[in-house]
Amino acid sequence: MRTIILIGFFFSFSSFYAQNKTSAPVSTTSEMRYSYEINSSKLELIQSSPRKHSFINLAGQAVVGTGLAVVFFVPTAAASFSIGWNNNLDPPIGATLEVLTISSYFIGAAVGVHWVAKAQNKELSFWKTVGYSFIGGSVGLGLLAILSTQYTTIPGVGGTIAALCPVIGSMIYASFVSDWPQEVPKVSLYKKSISHKDLIEQTQIFNLELVRIKL
Repeated sequence: MRTIILIGFFFSFSSFYAQNKTSAPVSTTSEMRYSYEINSSKLELIQSSPRKHSFINLAGQAVVGTGLAVVFFVPTAAASFSIGWNNNLDPPIGATLEVLTISSYFIGAAVGVHWVAKAQNKELSFWKTVGYSFIGGSVGLGLLAILSTQYTTIPGVGGTIAALCPVIGSMIYASFVSDWPQEVPKVSLYKKSISHKDLIEQTQIFNLELVRIKL
């Protein structure tokens, strides 16, 4: 009879010991969970939305682009006029001078727009800006050709629009066609907020776990 009691006591003690051994990882897990909840952080990726030029920058593109178009045009036109006035030029040479004069206007418009727009878009391509200036300038020349067939004197409004076409073409590229730099997403790291009540409850749970481990 004593042997049976001893055997039963031995198995009961073994079962109790095994339960304590298996419950230790659970308490450790609770402790780890508590530590995680107190010190957990959250990573937030902030992807920048597509950027656009500000109104001031757009106005600067229009003003500076038009101004540099005139600055580039006037010296070239004066030089071409001087050469043609003092010399009897062949038609191919005269046509070449006209192309250079007109091209200087287109390039000046592109330089002005590119210079201002690049302040907000570092990846703006200069040569593509020039290309769109020539496209806009071609539209302007086409408009002048159409107006010349309809009027003996080109209306001032039509002439102004045609003169602004290179600037408009450059601005269209800078604002709607060009690529913007791809920014690296910003990582915001901040602590998880825990209320005072949660902190007390978690502290009590943690203390109970420590007491149970000691027992």
